[in-house]
Amino acid sequence: MKAKIITILSFCLLLLVSGCDDKPSSSNKSSEEATSTHVTSAPTSTDVSSSEPFEESSDEPVSDEESSEESSSLSSSEQSTINEELEFMSNSSRYGNTNGNTMNRSLAVYDWERKVHYYANRGSIYAYNPVTATSTELLADMVNVTYLTLYENYIYFIGGTENYLYTYNLLSMTTDLVLERYVSYASRQTDYLYLKTTIEGYGDDFYFVIYDLTNMAMIKSTGLLDNVNHVWNKVIYTDNEPFKIKLAAYNLSGRTTLANFTDGGFKALNYVHLLSEDYFDESDRLFFVSLQTQEGPHYYFYEKKTDTLTFICKGGAHSVNNDDKYLYLVIDRDIVVYNYVTKSYERTFTLGMSVRNLNVINHYFYYQSGDNNDLYMYHPEMTVPLCLTK
Repeated sequence: MKAKIITILSFCLLLLVSGCDDKPSSSNKSSEEATSTHVTSAPTSTDVSSSEPFEESSDEPVSDEESSEESSSLSSSEQSTINEELEFMSNSSRYGNTNGNTMNRSLAVYDWERKVHYYANRGSIYAYNPVTATSTELLADMVNVTYLTLYENYIYFIGGTENYLYTYNLLSMTTDLVLERYVSYASRQTDYLYLKTTIEGYGDDFYFVIYDLTNMAMIKSTGLLDNVNHVWNKVIYTDNEPFKIKLAAYNLSGRTTLANFTDGGFKALNYVHLLSEDYFDESDRLFFVSLQTQEGPHYYFYEKKTDTLTFICKGGAHSVNNDDKYLYLVIDRDIVVYNYVTKSYERTFTLGMSVRNLNVINHYFYYQSGDNNDLYMYHPEMTVPLCLTK
């Protein structure tokens, strides 16, 4: 299948305003105490064969023997996290992808059944096995695939010149057209697919539409929603009321307001990211929020149960993600890490390149960089990021 794609312009998560100069108000760490990881070697592009293991990119090729020696150099107190699975709220088969990855165009997704990563690079979809460090091309010639989301044995994705919705069958290794309309967003929770798309007979306006995946029947449509977070059988989002975080059932019924920042002296609520929720106490929710001030965006942890904001830092992030306990803010060319359990600054990854659309799979980072939006992979045990673009 050959097609050309219209590059999907993903909306900017947050305004790029300034560096993150301030640490959280709950942390008094000095600059000497803060951990910073700086990757000193200049990243280089590395061609990856589907039949050969990934190599860490460097100025000189890395042999299997050298790679083995480097892996064994971990101290006895340090355990490798190459194959570790992280369990957190939206990182399970219940969801097509994590909330954080979906907000970053779903360039990578984890398959809990097969224990592999799928990533989209330009017009192809690849499967990466972290145990064998090998990559296999599953789909080619689809130009600029985005919004990977898993459902049973299918990868749903947006691709092609027209930005239509497709599936890739992991069993038959075939591709099928699902929705012959322009789609700009896709996510999945249980048996329901959530899209931003047009509706036949309703003109060119975009809507937030819910489909039943068992038969692709449209069960609900509404005006566009932003900052969509899936949790259990609910949806958390923002809409045209500028200061409110809202909650609804999976089918958008029973809408209620979770938080209202109207009286906080802020100019706008820019971004909402659900970090955690207690399974037995739904009121115990923790959010990352960006609130616009006179100085620009400021970042906070917001605890729903106590209705409290904890200041993190001033604005400047252009990508946000999380895992089981860490919040990742891409600020300038760095990935700044905060522990959202302790609400404290943790460390900074300086990768020596721009970082856009940060996706997180367990301990791995997938992101785009450079003028050509090349896709990179990075794991803290690698010496340099690996360019995945051939």
